[in-house]
Formats: sequence, structure tokens, C-alpha cells
Amino acid sequence: MLRKSMTTGEKIQFDLFLEYQDNMLNIFVVFTAFVALIVTFFYATNNNLKYDNKFGFILAVIYLSF
Repeated sequence: MLRKSMTTGEKIQFDLFLEYQDNMLNIFVVFTAFVALIVTFFYATNNNLKYDNKFGFILAVIYLSF
């Protein structure tokens, strides 16, 4: 698809956010995973890569809110 569009100059239609109601669950899943990664990064850097029960509870709240 990419090669075809590059050789012919045809535009690739990317309609992920045009009708966001149809993709709301996908957007929410990606956002939840991104929040979990950010929380993990900052928790690890602040606690010298030592995880405890507090971190587990934080991730549990993030995933259970989903």
C-alpha cells in the first residue's frame, strides 16, 4: 500500500480520528496503556527500580478503572 502510493502519488486515506465514536474503545485502550507506561517510568525512576505493593495498587487502580 505504501509503495503503491509512493509510486503513483495516490493518497492513503487515514480515517482513525475522523469518526472517533467508532474507535473510542481503541483510543481508550491506547491511552490507558500509555498512562500505565508513564506511571511505571516515573515510579521506577523515583524509587531506584524498587517496586513494592504501593506500585501494584496504583497499576491495579489504573487497569480496574478501564
